[in-house]
Amino acid sequence: MQEEELTLDNIDIRHFKLMNGDEIVGLVRGHDEAQVFIEFPLLLNIMSLSPDKEQYYYTEWMPMAGDQLIKIYFGSIVAQSKCTDSFKEQYIRTALRLKESPTQVFDSSEMNEDFEDEVFDSIMSARKTIH
Repeated sequence: MQEEELTLDNIDIRHFKLMNGDEIVGLVRGHDEAQVFIEFPLLLNIMSLSPDKEQYYYTEWMPMAGDQLIKIYFGSIVAQSKCTDSFKEQYIRTALRLKESPTQVFDSSEMNEDFEDEVFDSIMSARKTIH
C-alpha cells in the first residue's frame, strides 16, 4: 500500500466557533458519535487595527492539557470549517513554536509550602456555608 504524501490539502485543520464564543483552530484527529478529537487547539484572537482592518493571532487554548487530545462535544460547536492554506500554515508555525517554547510554564518547585498552605486555607474558608 502506497503512503499518501503529506500536503496542506490533506491535513485536517479546522476552525471552530464554540457556544461560549471562543474561536479555536486545531488539528482534527478523529471523532465519534458525540465529540471531535482535536490536537493542540489554539485560540483565535482578533484585534481590530482600524474600522476596515483586523489582525489575527493565536494563543494557547487549554494549555494545562499538554499533548493530550482535546474532546469537544458536538453540542458545544456552533460552526466549523476547514481552514484555508494560509491559515493552516500560520497555525502550524505557531503550534510548533508554542510546543518548543510554551508561553506559560507551571513549575511547582517555585511554590513554597507556606504559600500552598495559605492558598489552601483561603480556598477552604471561602467554601464555608454561612446560614
